[in-house]
Amino acid sequence: MSSREDDLIVYGSGLLWDPPKVNIAKYMLDSMKKYGPQITLINADNGYKQTFDELRLLSVRTALELRTRGITKGDVVAVYSKNYTISQLPFLATLYLGATSLLIHSTYSLNELKIFLNKGTPKIIFCDDDFETKVKSVINELNMTNQIEIINLDKEFRTFTEEKYGEHDFEVVDISDNDIAILAGTSGTNGLIKAVPLTYRTYFMSINTMFEEMKKETCEETLLSYSPLSWSSGFKILAQSIILGARRIVKPNSISVVKVISEYKVTAILAPASQITSMIGHPDFKKYNISSQIKKLFYSGSPATVEQAKLFRQTFPNAWCFNAYGSTEMCATNAFFHENDKLNAEKLNSNGKLVNNTNGKIIDIENGNILGRNQIGEILIQNPYMMKGYWKDPESTRYAFDADGWFHTGDLGYFDEDDCLYCTGRLKETFKYNGIQVNPLIVEDIIQGCPGVQSVCVVGKKDPICNNVPVAFIIKRKGYENLTDKEVLSFTEGNFF
Repeated sequence: MSSREDDLIVYGSGLLWDPPKVNIAKYMLDSMKKYGPQITLINADNGYKQTFDELRLLSVRTALELRTRGITKGDVVAVYSKNYTISQLPFLATLYLGATSLLIHSTYSLNELKIFLNKGTPKIIFCDDDFETKVKSVINELNMTNQIEIINLDKEFRTFTEEKYGEHDFEVVDISDNDIAILAGTSGTNGLIKAVPLTYRTYFMSINTMFEEMKKETCEETLLSYSPLSWSSGFKILAQSIILGARRIVKPNSISVVKVISEYKVTAILAPASQITSMIGHPDFKKYNISSQIKKLFYSGSPATVEQAKLFRQTFPNAWCFNAYGSTEMCATNAFFHENDKLNAEKLNSNGKLVNNTNGKIIDIENGNILGRNQIGEILIQNPYMMKGYWKDPESTRYAFDADGWFHTGDLGYFDEDDCLYCTGRLKETFKYNGIQVNPLIVEDIIQGCPGVQSVCVVGKKDPICNNVPVAFIIKRKGYENLTDKEVLSFTEGNFF
């Protein structure tokens, strides 16, 4: 690399916090014991409150039950659920046993579920009652009926949380830094579903990126997160909140979010910008005086507009607001503004500065040359805890990294003269709808099956609330000239999720 090219690379700062040389599972168990009777989780829909002691005991019991069912170090256990309160238990239990947790998005289509289970080959899959028929269908199609045990979380999980022999002197399994803790789903740089293997050490290192900022208010934070456990932000928040002793509020489904924020005195929110915009525009928002109580407002998953950034700062004047940048492959927040960085107020559409031990560069999408400041190209990232490759997918891995080990994010953006990062768009075909990754190829495949559809093209249309909304352009078959959009929408219901 020439000295000129080296000058064009943006280097993050040094390591702020070196995680102890211990298993992250042990560290979390010790933290639960430390915080004991304090509340760790609140389910706003039913009022259920869980202490750190209860979380520790129930997750240990789940681990002991998994052990009796033959789960050992290196095995894969899948979690496919919308129920955060329950699904965190098998996830934590799997870590205690030195096994690998395969986290499946609740929004996966049948085809995506098939691809993911085929890659992960779990011994056990925990799923909601709503998903069991779908899981059985896919397992049967893969001829894996005798290989995978299905546990219905709504009907069969009670056995896992009943009193167990040895629950009070339980010890986690020893692991090495390179053992795989999590297989997380992503579309990667080409829009097709892939599994990202994240080691135990990577998982521990990933919570380092914002640790210095977050630990200032240990035990005093009440966080409302829109992230499910299957998102990288979801399983990172779980670890951070346990280690820091913070309270988590499960995003409500049946109650006004604004009411929940007011009732439980939420001080921090993590959500897609589109969801925050919708919350502010909700009729209930003016009924509750919550603007002054929010101290941290983290929005990520897709870029926020300048208008949204202004709205958030005006609405929550006491909050540290920022739009972080990261990816599942990095298992970390790659860029954000520190709380007292004055540039955060000046550069509203910036994602901030690269975090500790993370380096970035922008390359020309045509010839791969490194670009200078304020020149838009593809964002490439490098850090010591990023994945080494996609699980059982050498071809995608080959395309994802360059010869020097830089990861191709598939995002377009640039660094300005202050080394602040701006993500301006995506190279790949996928787009975000309300923080959910949408693959047009899969949507097109489903619509193509509708009687009367000859061909279809799906694209994302910019939307001020949802970031993008999927729009389908359809050519009708001969004899189906009267086919309506309502008929097509009716056909797609139940096929996506």
